[in-house]
Amino acid sequence: VVEKLQESEREVLRSEQLAALGQLAAGFAHEIRNPLTSIKLLIQSASENIPGECLTKRDIEVINQEFDRLDKLVQSFLDFARPPLASLSRVQIGTLVEETVLLALPKAHQQGTRIEIEHSVNGLAAKVDPNLLKQVLLNLMLNALEAMGRDGIVTLSLKEDGNTVVIEVQDQGPGVPDDILPRIFTPFFSTKETGT
Repeated sequence: VVEKLQESEREVLRSEQLAALGQLAAGFAHEIRNPLTSIKLLIQSASENIPGECLTKRDIEVINQEFDRLDKLVQSFLDFARPPLASLSRVQIGTLVEETVLLALPKAHQQGTRIEIEHSVNGLAAKVDPNLLKQVLLNLMLNALEAMGRDGIVTLSLKEDGNTVVIEVQDQGPGVPDDILPRIFTPFFSTKETGT
């Protein structure tokens, strides 16, 4: 009975993995199709031997941009499939957050929004990968700024919870619609045209 239960659990896990892989492949295929279609149309137009119809400098620029986009998509896929190894070191979280906020400030100023940091405890330190944590925080801040549009405040709060440091990023935007919420961590799902 135990063996049958374990085999049944393995089959369920395997089918869930295959379903997730299918979703990932479908999303990836959809993202790749757009730049490929643009490149194909430009090349087809130039290859029809219509007098005066050849690749212009602008067409070549578009093709290069689309190849760059394909390259980034493939890299995103590889990064997802093979996440980078964390390089942990003990850092002052407040300092790291302040450095990351500086990277997002130009966009905030451009759209008339503010970014504020709230420390409930000074001198919080934790063992983290500073580059990966900066990347996560920057992505959250940029998404928050984009969601808010003009005006509003993005707040980063730092607090200690036992042996854990908690960083919260909060904005005054409309929030994630309920119908989208279950899908926000699905790879390649985005409501933005250029999002991956």
